[in-house]
Amino acid sequence: EDVCLNCHSNVPTQHAVMHGPVVNNACRMCHSPHSSAVPHLLKQPAPAVCTQCHEPESMQLMHKQPLDPKQSCIDCHSGHGGTDHKLLLATPATRPALLRESAVPR
Repeated sequence: EDVCLNCHSNVPTQHAVMHGPVVNNACRMCHSPHSSAVPHLLKQPAPAVCTQCHEPESMQLMHKQPLDPKQSCIDCHSGHGGTDHKLLLATPATRPALLRESAVPR
């Protein structure tokens, strides 16, 4: 996996809180290097790539309303990291209204 860091050396330190696979240089847990039909070179579209590790029931509990199957986890969350354990994207205005009204306080 260290081969990924030859070009992406900034990724493991780009956020205050990093996602576990990134910390462990386990890029291929989520990504297919160099070729993928899915954006961001993901192995599968979200949420499938996320539910490899995260239980869908647990993910649902974090949201006030049912998750929209047309939305992607990465519409609101960064797969690499964030400012806190929720790994939310930096700009609230870019997140759908569903998560701006989250049951979990920010």
